Amino acid sequence: MLKILDFLRFALWHVDPEVIPDPGEGAEYPLVASCDDCGREPWHYLRGTSGEHTTRALLEEKWREHYSHEMTRDAYDNATMHMGARGRAVDGIGLLRAYMLDNGMEPIKSTEAALELCSKVAPVDGTSSAYRIGEVLFCGISIAFVCGFDSAGPILVEARNIFHGVTLTRLWCRPWTHRGFLTGLFDYSEVLHDQ
Repeated sequence: MLKILDFLRFALWHVDPEVIPDPGEGAEYPLVASCDDCGREPWHYLRGTSGEHTTRALLEEKWREHYSHEMTRDAYDNATMHMGARGRAVDGIGLLRAYMLDNGMEPIKSTEAALELCSKVAPVDGTSSAYRIGEVLFCGISIAFVCGFDSAGPILVEARNIFHGVTLTRLWCRPWTHRGFLTGLFDYSEVLHDQ
């Protein structure tokens, strides 16, 4: 079984380096991966991708399949102009799918399938238990993982949207509906010692 910390390090490797917190003088670093191991290979976001290279052909395909229905061509071209053919892209569940593919596993199909593999699922509103490293949050087709903490609370890693790519976000920035532990896929023994 895969280890949740290994996945979180993989996800943080692909975060936009602009969003990584600077290590503070005397402050404990807030993420589960060291600052030097975060943002080394940032990935973009394109709906319907799981780590594919952002070639011109892929960008055109995703324009036709998804983005032509929700934004102008100029807006799409502006949002994707920095995506070169050597870059890679994922969508929300695509980040998890890419990790599974890299580890020789059959990838899960959807965010709903990920939710079905979770234990201790609860609504975000109405639960007062503290968040834990590796905990998963859901909002429609969006999925994020708790990858650290600081004085402001949990820090989440997610493939967010075409404008943000793989990024860090905060709990209150998105309307998360459910939380749980992806124990059907990951070993949490390193982070959930009491479970």
